[in-house]
Amino acid sequence: MISNLIVESKKDVPTSLAVLRSGYLAFVVIIVTSCARPAAPIGGPMDNVGPQVVSSTPDTFAIIDDFRGPIEVVFDERISETATSGTLQDAVQISPMEGDIVVIHRSRSLEIEMEGGFSEDMVYRVTVLPIVKDLFQNAMPYPFEFLFSTGAEMMENVVAGTVADGTTLRPSFGTTVIASVESHDKVLLGEGMPRHIAVTDSSGVYAFRYLPVGNYSITAFVDENRNDDSDPTEPIADTYLTVEPNDTVFADMRVLRPDSTPPVLNAVGIVDSLTLLVEFDDYLSPGQFSDGRVRATLASDSSDFVEIRQMLDGFEYGIRREMLRGTTSVIDSEKMTDSASIIAKETAFDNRIPSQTVYLLLTQPIRVGASYEVTISGLVNINGIGPGGGSATVVRNESNIPGDTLTVLEEGLVYER
Repeated sequence: MISNLIVESKKDVPTSLAVLRSGYLAFVVIIVTSCARPAAPIGGPMDNVGPQVVSSTPDTFAIIDDFRGPIEVVFDERISETATSGTLQDAVQISPMEGDIVVIHRSRSLEIEMEGGFSEDMVYRVTVLPIVKDLFQNAMPYPFEFLFSTGAEMMENVVAGTVADGTTLRPSFGTTVIASVESHDKVLLGEGMPRHIAVTDSSGVYAFRYLPVGNYSITAFVDENRNDDSDPTEPIADTYLTVEPNDTVFADMRVLRPDSTPPVLNAVGIVDSLTLLVEFDDYLSPGQFSDGRVRATLASDSSDFVEIRQMLDGFEYGIRREMLRGTTSVIDSEKMTDSASIIAKETAFDNRIPSQTVYLLLTQPIRVGASYEVTISGLVNINGIGPGGGSATVVRNESNIPGDTLTVLEEGLVYER
C-alpha cells in the first residue's frame, strides 16, 4: 500500500514541475507587464516645433452677419492645458474687446467666447499669442492673427509703432495698447464704446489693422495686475491720431510710471576735486541746463562761494568721460567740455537715456576738511513735473579722493590717472 503510494507520487513529479513552471512564467509576465510605462518610440525624430494653427472658425476675412460664436482655433497637434506664461485665458486677444474672454481647452483646439457675444457691423481681430505649447513643452513659434466681420466693411489700414520703457529706452515687451474712439462729444465716450486692443512683441512693436475710420486715443500701459485696464500706479503713455482708409500711421510711445511730485535732491558725492555728483529721487528730463532755468550754487562753511563752471546731465558727462579716457597730456578743459555739450546737443533728446544725476564742474578744487553746501533749483523730472531741487552738505575728508583727480593749471587741466 505504501509502496504503491510512493510510486504514484513519483509519477506525478513531472506534472507538478510543469505546473510550477507555468505559474512562475505567468508571475513573471504579470510583473513585467505591470512595470511597463508608455514611452515615445525610440529612434524617431525629436519634436522641437511648437503647435501651429491650421484653421479657424470663422475663417480669415469671413463675413458673417449673424455670428454668435464661439470662435475655434485648430492646431496641427495636441496642445497643453497650461501656457508658457500665465494661463490659456491670457493666450487670446479679441479686438475690439466688448466683454470678458473665456478660453476653453480642447485636445487640438481652443474654443473662445466673449461675454455678451459679438455685435453686428463690426470687424474683429483675433490674436493667439505664442504662449500656447504642445505636450512636449514647445511653444508656438509666432503669434497667429486673423480677422472676420459681422457685417462691417473691412477698410485696409494700419496703425503701428513701438513702446519703450521711458527710463531705460529698452523695448517694453507684453505692454497692452488700447485704441479708443475719440470724439468732441464726450457723451459718445461711454463704457459701451469698443476698445481695440494689441500687445507689444519682444521688440516692443504693436499694430492695429482694419480700424474703422476716425479719431483715436492710443494708450499704452504695463498691465501689472492683469486686469486689462490701466491703474494709477502702472507705467503709461498716450497719444492721439486720425485714421483714414488705406492709411498707415506710426506712433511711438514711452511708458512712465505716473508721478505728481518734482525731483528732490537725495545726496551729493565727490567724483574728484573739481567735480561733484548730485543725485535725485526722480529721473530727470534730459537737456534742461541750456536755457538757464536750472541754477546751482556751492558755498563753503566760511561763506566762500565756489564758481560752478558748468552743469552736465548723466548723458553729457558720459561723453566727457569717454573723451578723457586714455588721456595723459594737458587738456583745454573748456574746449573739451564744450565738445561734449555739442555732441550731446546733436543727439536728439528722445535718444538720451534719462538719469537721476547732475554733475557740477567747478572752477577750483574743493579744500580738504572744508564743508560745502550745494543748492540746486529749477529741475524738471521726465514726467514734466517741476521745478524741484534741494540742498545738501558735502565734506572732502581726505586729500586722496578715490579715482581720477583733476588739478588746475594756467593752461588748462591735467588729467591724472
